[in-house]
Amino acid sequence: MNIDIKIEKMKPIKGRGSLPASVDLRISKTLFRSWWIIQQEGKRPWVSPPVESGETSDGERRYKASRRCGSSGVAGERRAS
Repeated sequence: MNIDIKIEKMKPIKGRGSLPASVDLRISKTLFRSWWIIQQEGKRPWVSPPVESGETSDGERRYKASRRCGSSGVAGERRAS
């Protein structure tokens, strides 16, 4: 079984330390948008899904993976049913 992985778009991010870039990647026919490349000093790079943040009622900041991180098509493209 072959799995095709392709970087569709890469956007460098300046001045963010261990976060050098944001990428859109395609795995087979699915497009994953705005994933982050993370590389800490002395370690191998890895990717992280988009993250949404918000505050709880007591003012604590919380983070969670965004539900908008994957798409079966390209921006603006509609799939026929």
